[in-house]
Amino acid sequence: MIINTLNIISFGGLRNCVIDLSDGVNVVYGANESGKTSAAMFIKFVFYGLNGRRSKNSMTERQRYVNRTTLQAAGSILCTADDGTRWRIERLVSLSDGQSVRERVRITNMTTGESTIGQNPGEFFFGVPEEVFVSTCFISQSGQMKPDVSGLSATDTAIGNLLNAADETVDVPRAVKLLDAKRRELMHKNGSGGEISDLKEKRSTLASEMAGTSEKAAEIMQLDASLEDIKKKIAELEAADEYYTALFSALDKITAKRRMESLAQTKLALEDLDRQISDLDASPVGEGFTETLLECERDIRAYDEECAVYDERIPQITEAMSAEELPDGDEVITEVQSLDEKCRSQFGMAAAFLISGAVGLGAALVLYYFNTDKYLIPLIMALVLASLGALLIVRQVKNRNYLNALLDEWDAESSAEIETAVAEKLAVLDRSRMMVLEKQRMDASLEAAKLRFDIASERLITLAGDADADSTGDLYDIIDALHAIAERTAEKRSEMASAAEKLRGRLELLNEQLDGMDPASVDLEAYTVMNTDIGKKAASLDKQALANAVRERDFTSIALKTAVKRRSNLEEALAAAGRIDRTPAEYATLISAADARIEELTLRADAYETAKNAILAAGETVRSGVIPSITAKASEMIRHATGDKHDRLTLDSGFNAGLASDGDVLEAEYLSRGTSDLTYLALRAALCDEIFRSESPMLVMDETFAHFDKERLTATLSLLNQRQCLVFTCRDTEVTAARELGYRTAQLEPINRGG
Repeated sequence: MIINTLNIISFGGLRNCVIDLSDGVNVVYGANESGKTSAAMFIKFVFYGLNGRRSKNSMTERQRYVNRTTLQAAGSILCTADDGTRWRIERLVSLSDGQSVRERVRITNMTTGESTIGQNPGEFFFGVPEEVFVSTCFISQSGQMKPDVSGLSATDTAIGNLLNAADETVDVPRAVKLLDAKRRELMHKNGSGGEISDLKEKRSTLASEMAGTSEKAAEIMQLDASLEDIKKKIAELEAADEYYTALFSALDKITAKRRMESLAQTKLALEDLDRQISDLDASPVGEGFTETLLECERDIRAYDEECAVYDERIPQITEAMSAEELPDGDEVITEVQSLDEKCRSQFGMAAAFLISGAVGLGAALVLYYFNTDKYLIPLIMALVLASLGALLIVRQVKNRNYLNALLDEWDAESSAEIETAVAEKLAVLDRSRMMVLEKQRMDASLEAAKLRFDIASERLITLAGDADADSTGDLYDIIDALHAIAERTAEKRSEMASAAEKLRGRLELLNEQLDGMDPASVDLEAYTVMNTDIGKKAASLDKQALANAVRERDFTSIALKTAVKRRSNLEEALAAAGRIDRTPAEYATLISAADARIEELTLRADAYETAKNAILAAGETVRSGVIPSITAKASEMIRHATGDKHDRLTLDSGFNAGLASDGDVLEAEYLSRGTSDLTYLALRAALCDEIFRSESPMLVMDETFAHFDKERLTATLSLLNQRQCLVFTCRDTEVTAARELGYRTAQLEPINRGG
């Protein structure tokens, strides 16, 4: 399986984080507190969830990785299975009140659109429980490098079954238990119970009724009859054993011939597939086509989105825009305050002049009343003062009108409010000026988007012409058509690549099976045996018939050994019993029938016991072959990473590893930390190859290479590129090595804890 994209909506300290990945090695790097461990744990979370178990003095996974702000752990993974099918896996864990947990899981086949809800994705794809996944292909920052096989039960775990039967689906203990139960139905180990014991008691009752020579006669008759029956049975079994021996000998020769033919056909088919893949990559819709299409689509959609935003925002900006220049607010305030003061002063002086004029006029009237000619002087002064007062009133009214006009212009009720009114109006005018600047920016942005749109449109039409697609319709119709072409091309290439990989695996297996065989000899032996009846029979066997023949052969072999042993026991018993001339007929038939049944059931019980012992022995034999297979794969990785400094890896039944070099074996505790980590990393990778048969998992490693030097790190990464490997690190060493090897790198930015 290949993970294509991690879409982390909310997990630990990460929010709305998208990480695109490729096959092979991917290095995700960042400083401390940037969320690398959270991103690594997110993978385990999507496949197996977060457990609520609390370790000693530590938080549960759920407490640690459910985001404290959103109270959720949520996100999805886009991935591609080994058969090329694309899948989307979504998981959500939410804490509604801080305590109660709600969880939702959905697995969607992106090809068919079918969805599965509620099933655990890890077991759906890999077929193993969380403990096996974490112990093999998931190396967390706080975890140990050594695979944890403590507490594994051989009856219910893949590793236990694998080490007992070389197949995680074969349950050896259960098969042994079933055979033992069948045997106990017939006969207990101490002989005190079962159907055979009941029959023996019945026969004993019949025999006890016979007196004297009758008892001995019955015993001899029973022995004679049993011996004759077992001899016939042995003859039949020997004939059957010879038949199956010849049949499988012929089948081996015919199979070798078929493998030779299949080898040649596989080579031709693989060469043809490789040629088709190369032609497809070199075609106009090959390598780089999808990336160019996505770039064009992005620029076209960006322009449309820019236009939509522009059309929506411009009316608002235009309405808020103003061509007025910002006046000097301080000058306005000073002028208003000056006018207010001047109006007050003018009004006071005018009042004083008018009052003085009125007093002068009164004096003039008094003098005039008394017929004196001195009334003219106060009259003239009164008129002058009244004129001055009227003039000041006119000036004051004019200034007051101007003052009121200024107050109205700035929306102020009085001169005391002018400062607040000026500040508010200047703020409005300032916002208007900002709208002008925003419009200029949006105009420039729209023009740039239009330029990219025009270029993308031309490239899109060119792509359509290269792909023989209609380029005259709507741009989005062209994009959809090209996406369909790209998807079909990608599916076709993926199918061909998957088929080629299967052919390579078959080619390797056939080469191993035919190693050391001479083609001419194989062809001659097959031709010779095919001209015999037994050879024709072997050649006609289908899968089901072959399986039946294997079962019959094995049962025949076991039954023959049991029958021969039984014949020897009967012959010894008959010799010890002696001979008599007369037998009581009335008991002979009953006793003979009981003995025949006892004999039949005894053979069956012996066959069950023999089959159980054979299964146990076979299980131990294949187990001894699995561990060497694991150590061989791990040793190859260690030799490459250490530059042949260490020859091979040693491994005991508890998965305690050591290294052998120059005839000396060093236990893991005597190695450097970096070499010890390399040893158990190689062991984990090899164990993954043995356990995960239905779907190959990715390797997830969080700060795994902290103790590796540059040379071993580079060598190890080059080997790990054979599978998808996700390395999370804060060190520049891994990033530099990955870039030198041409692997994908992605950076995580530090998490803003206050955001």
